[in-house]
Amino acid sequence: MTALWAQSVTVYSTNYNGFRNLQRPEGAIVDKQGRLVVENGTDSPILISDSTIIDVSAPFKYYARMANLHNSEGRTYKVKTASGTKRVSEPRWGVCLDDGTHRLTVMLSCSNENWNDEVRGNRTMHVAVSLDDRLLSAIDTDEDVKLDHKLTAVGVSRQDDGRYSILLGAERLREVATVDASALSGTAIIGIVADEGSKVAIERSVLSYSPKAAPLTTREWTPESLAAHLATSVDPYEGYWTYLDRELEDKWLGLGGRYTIALVANGNGYDILYIEGAQVMGAKWQPCQIKGTMTRTIFTDNYRARWIDATGEDMGDDVQAAFEGSSILNVKFPVFKSQLRFSKQR
Repeated sequence: MTALWAQSVTVYSTNYNGFRNLQRPEGAIVDKQGRLVVENGTDSPILISDSTIIDVSAPFKYYARMANLHNSEGRTYKVKTASGTKRVSEPRWGVCLDDGTHRLTVMLSCSNENWNDEVRGNRTMHVAVSLDDRLLSAIDTDEDVKLDHKLTAVGVSRQDDGRYSILLGAERLREVATVDASALSGTAIIGIVADEGSKVAIERSVLSYSPKAAPLTTREWTPESLAAHLATSVDPYEGYWTYLDRELEDKWLGLGGRYTIALVANGNGYDILYIEGAQVMGAKWQPCQIKGTMTRTIFTDNYRARWIDATGEDMGDDVQAAFEGSSILNVKFPVFKSQLRFSKQR
């Protein structure tokens, strides 16, 4: 997916990279290494939920790079219970996806039944993938994972066919399992789970997504009604705009056409209407179809934008638009380090 026409590879747009979107449970701290640390001294799991609500019908990736500081071999950790206290070993941590009816969890733990035996000891990371109370997959691995207090990333990736890849790795994410979690539907919250006795240090969480194709609609405009409206408009930005130039990162983006577009005020910004000029999939585009939208921000002449590429793919939220004076419109795609510029017709 590209801003202008589609390549043969799916490109995921990063929505955020950090832990600013995560809730801060009571007692959570930021340590000297800049990590969010959550210690669970109870016998119930703590969900460190993310403020982002995601659409589970669209491909996305979510992972967290974190460490369990209560992960010492042979140690037990005290937790409070309703009747007093108990000690737990091999406390778990992981990520989850919850649509309100079903929950997909990917939980990690480290185990070694013979931890004090140099011959028979073989510590591994156990990965348990569950949908609600049903175990979907269980993997033991010592490949590219940290079995002590160091950071390992774990996550999920929803594929186009609705299946979920389970991702794991200390140096790079790799797929360790694929599961069917098609019971998940609609919108869902994502988050990190600190199970009983764990002490989770979160370096960052990352959400990336591949936006769904958006329907192309004509709304109420025809070429004739649009021309009549623009002929009497006093809005300085309403009107026809023609392709001027571009700066494109060729490995991601291609020029879909030398477009002429129209801007029409919609109450909170502008609708961007296609007029002519499509070269890639030109037969798909008809005058007055929606090419995008521009929504006002607190900054003068700067807008959050939506852009539909030549194939009908929605570029998502990370698009910006800005007017340069009254005659230049700059549509920017920061993730792709690219931009398009249009000049207003007189």
